[in-house]
Amino acid sequence: QSFKEVGAGGLRGRSASNVEGGNPAKDYVRRMQQVHKLASGTIEAFAALLKTYQSKRQHPRTRDAQVLAIYNLLKGFPDLVKDFYQFLPEEDRAGAREVVAAEC
Repeated sequence: QSFKEVGAGGLRGRSASNVEGGNPAKDYVRRMQQVHKLASGTIEAFAALLKTYQSKRQHPRTRDAQVLAIYNLLKGFPDLVKDFYQFLPEEDRAGAREVVAAEC
């Protein structure tokens, strides 16, 4: 999945927390590109990891490793780390935060 697909809504955001009902995935990718100036390869790696995570075909430890890989991609950008949880299933968010907290 390319970052263009992500920006077009390829990621499934589980929250409508952004202003005026916009697309959370598009807004997130826009922030990655325009505010933080992340390389397209980083954005594509993020999208691929998150897409695989969302597929729910992995063992929980594999999913934890994917959360950590996403964290490691974004750890220099606290706002992106905080906001990436919106793309996880609601029932996985607390566990993902715990995995990241244990790493810190």
